[in-house]
Amino acid sequence: MVRFRSTAAWLARATPRHPVAIPGCFTYEPCQLDHVIPQVEARDNSYRNIVVACHECNTQKQGLAGVDFVRGLYRRGILSQVELQERLGAIEELKGGHLVPM
Repeated sequence: MVRFRSTAAWLARATPRHPVAIPGCFTYEPCQLDHVIPQVEARDNSYRNIVVACHECNTQKQGLAGVDFVRGLYRRGILSQVELQERLGAIEELKGGHLVPM
């Protein structure tokens, strides 16, 4: 587990790079690196596969791929259809290298 800064300002800057987050999850707890595509599926540690996640999100996601986790949030009623599409689009932007580290 890699711990990152936990200030509100830093978390606000990290938000666009966190397409798999649970809505409203940005707490003041230490954050961790999360692999959008789990390491068991791809050993990709590039910026195209890593986002900042709070411990709760990272724990709930576990070994799921980012798209599967986001779809599960939608199926459970946590995300709306619009939020689902936004998150899936952000994951595609991340994989395409369009969401670069800040």
